[in-house]
Amino acid sequence: MPKSILISGASSGIGKAFSLELDRQGYRVFAGVRKQVDADALHGQASANLTPVLLDVTLPETISAACSEVRENTEGELFCLVNNAGIDVSGALEFMPIQDFRHQMEVNVIGQLALTQACLPMLRKNTGRIIFVSSVAGRLATPFNGPYAASKAALVAMVDALRVELAPWHIHSTVLIVGSVQTPIWEKSARMAGEILRREPAEAWELYGKMQKRAGKVYHLSGQHGLPVEKLVEVTERVLKSEHPKEYILVGGDAVIFELMVKLLPIRLRDWLVRRKMGLL
Repeated sequence: MPKSILISGASSGIGKAFSLELDRQGYRVFAGVRKQVDADALHGQASANLTPVLLDVTLPETISAACSEVRENTEGELFCLVNNAGIDVSGALEFMPIQDFRHQMEVNVIGQLALTQACLPMLRKNTGRIIFVSSVAGRLATPFNGPYAASKAALVAMVDALRVELAPWHIHSTVLIVGSVQTPIWEKSARMAGEILRREPAEAWELYGKMQKRAGKVYHLSGQHGLPVEKLVEVTERVLKSEHPKEYILVGGDAVIFELMVKLLPIRLRDWLVRRKMGLL
């Protein structure tokens, strides 16, 4: 029986690329999608070994149903869980609606833990492993990206504790600290930021509107010139094939640069460089 993998957030972008490539590699892929139309699209692009499952990490009933389907088709064994589902909520923290900030954490942190909890009995049975897709934003937060950065920092802290707790069962956890990648998340984030700004008081635009617009252009360019998603898939394949996968893997040149900035630069200089890069000086 081929090794089984459950991937969340497989409707588009990184998760979809993971699913299709690992299917081509011969793994038994269960691709978590939120809509039936996305499941149908995957059916048309993959082999019969790929099974789309309806999965929204914020809804316990879909987590339970997806895990039941995996369990029934794998004799209760799961080789790897790829926690990839995520959203990017952007905007000035002073005016960020708390419900939007809460939703950011619900998807990017709490949902990851809920799905992991549900999968752990199957992972323990197979001495499996877990991959979490995080971001360099969790290491170095930038203006108007605070909610997303906070969620990715919290995710890494959660995995640090989880990794040690699961050590007795040799269940490895790897965090991919990813820089800019060419995926639809940039367009989705821009649309969401615009929707949030329209719901905020006029004062939010007066104080932050122009700065947020300049920063948005920088983020858009970063996405356009980001790492091809295929490179991230290659890194994931190495984690799956490694006998002793690394705990953290920096993915992309900008991820390495940001990590060096955090470790080597004084905070005031780092803040100045960030403001300069974002066109906020």
